[in-house]
Amino acid sequence: MPPRLSLQPLSRQWKPCTLQQRAAISSTPKNGALKFTSPNTTKELIDMDDGSNSSSYDPSLGQPGQPGQPGQPSGHEHLSRLLQESGTFQKLAINSDNTMQRAKEATNSMNLARQSTRNWKPGDIYAPHDLSPQEMKKWKAPKQPTKDIIDMLGLNPLDHYRNFSIMAEFMTTMGRIKHSKETGLRPVNQRKMAKAIRRSISMGLHPSTHHHPMILFQNATDAPRYQNTRIPDPDRQKIKPV
Repeated sequence: MPPRLSLQPLSRQWKPCTLQQRAAISSTPKNGALKFTSPNTTKELIDMDDGSNSSSYDPSLGQPGQPGQPGQPSGHEHLSRLLQESGTFQKLAINSDNTMQRAKEATNSMNLARQSTRNWKPGDIYAPHDLSPQEMKKWKAPKQPTKDIIDMLGLNPLDHYRNFSIMAEFMTTMGRIKHSKETGLRPVNQRKMAKAIRRSISMGLHPSTHHHPMILFQNATDAPRYQNTRIPDPDRQKIKPV
């Protein structure tokens, strides 16, 4: 049989020829030709604080210049010039003004919403007459509750006689127990709540002629502070200097 010839040496000889032909046919410019092209904004930002380059190109002089020379701008000046050219300062100022305006409008809307006596829901249709004082007065009038809050929460009033906040909800400002028409409780829960209130008063946990002092203090703190209103400070030492 004739000897078999390997094609690997022949392929190795043809590879340099093909590479030379590709390099000769290619028309891509070399990297050296792109070295001193006019830099764009991204290139300026990248090369702004690059200390590895010993020289930087100055297009006005046509030759490389040293970054430490007096005539060369610093990195801060480069950044300021780029921000001014792109209009970033004007955009930031406009955005800050818009943010302040939106914050003022949100504050005004919240203040006006607190003054309304009717809770508006999304989709409600109303006429200008509905915003009159006569209609608002109707919504401001207290209404009788239609559901028993004790049954909804599953509470036993006799177990919460120490909680002065719950006791105060079912008492008037003069310490009287509210009627079931005002509380909306069932007869069984109304009797239990009355018993819990009497127990709290008899044990000295709740005053019988006014609200609890902590509730009064909280209401005084949340109320608007007028000129003649003075809220006592419990941490203040009443020591007059000699």
